Amino acid sequence: MSVKNITVEVLSRGKVLSVEKDGFLGENLTDLQLRCFVPKQKILTPICFSVNGVKDVFPMKDHSRNPGTSLFMKKIPVDRVYGGILTTKYSTNNLRLAVLGRQGKLTIWEIAIVSQDGLFFLTQQMVYQEVQFFKNGRGLSCPYFEEERRKWPQLVKMLKPIMEDKKLLPISAYNPPSPLQIEGLEKNQGIVDWWGLALQMGVIIIDKEGTAARVHWKNLPPNINGGLRKLEAGQLVSYQVLAPLTGAKSIQFQFEVRYVTPL
Repeated sequence: MSVKNITVEVLSRGKVLSVEKDGFLGENLTDLQLRCFVPKQKILTPICFSVNGVKDVFPMKDHSRNPGTSLFMKKIPVDRVYGGILTTKYSTNNLRLAVLGRQGKLTIWEIAIVSQDGLFFLTQQMVYQEVQFFKNGRGLSCPYFEEERRKWPQLVKMLKPIMEDKKLLPISAYNPPSPLQIEGLEKNQGIVDWWGLALQMGVIIIDKEGTAARVHWKNLPPNINGGLRKLEAGQLVSYQVLAPLTGAKSIQFQFEVRYVTPL
């Protein structure tokens, strides 16, 4: 991780696992635990928390007896799915670190244990970079997490008491993020808007009007090196099927793309 001196360990049945370069941990693992060692610093001490399926946030307990280091631990449930394959599931497969920077800037890392067809991987992803809190007439505001598509009042509420001690810019200094620009797409092509490693799914934009379709890791081709199936934000992809979503799945997305290939 780019957060200085943070160490992450994965234990299975009480034994620390070796982590290969691509994050590979092993096959059909059980009794998993994440351990995160965080140095205590006067200026920049990350906050560790977990999140449930409705975006409630839960600050995690520091288990360290070392005055210079915090230790956060989380058991990662492992379930059996159809065919007896062992797997982890979002949102119980991860913990998050909120790193507070200057002028109310916030960066969030998501550390997770994910599985694909019985293969387990450790993933670490910066999911939000330098999201900023501002001063306004009512106190503090975080417009990025107040927009409808990414609204997260629980996180803002947790961080407001900490941000009150920061030197914040006025709300007039806020510049909304630019929308993803889509030009020159051919038929059955799209641009990856975002990809969540812990979630193991993402969204691609399929036309210049900004139509979004979700994509799941199972609809990606196998990794030729045996690594994690994933996409990268900004990547150009093609797809064979654009399927409408129904029921609960259609609340967030109208479409799903299948048989996706990075270009």
